[in-house]
Amino acid sequence: MPAQLRVLANTVFKLSVQESSVLPTDAKVPVYQGQEFAIATYSPAENAHIQLVFSRSPFPSHPNALQWFAFKGHVELIDGERIMPPPQHPQSWSH
Repeated sequence: MPAQLRVLANTVFKLSVQESSVLPTDAKVPVYQGQEFAIATYSPAENAHIQLVFSRSPFPSHPNALQWFAFKGHVELIDGERIMPPPQHPQSWSH
């Protein structure tokens, strides 16, 4: 069973870990508090982000984009009934 991702605050999923303010509109999608997504895999990423990989794109505006990034403080991972802490990547969390 894939892991679930729950959005804790209105935010954006991005195609890179850059600040959302510098990304073009087509490189990010808004997501809203309470939304949940099934994810195939996840891993730590730079700048306090989590890399998310979907089996199929949840965004009709980006049908071929399977890899997205989310700010770790805006989401939580749920594996079965267990809420998982964000994956750790010590080099990126300290910056």
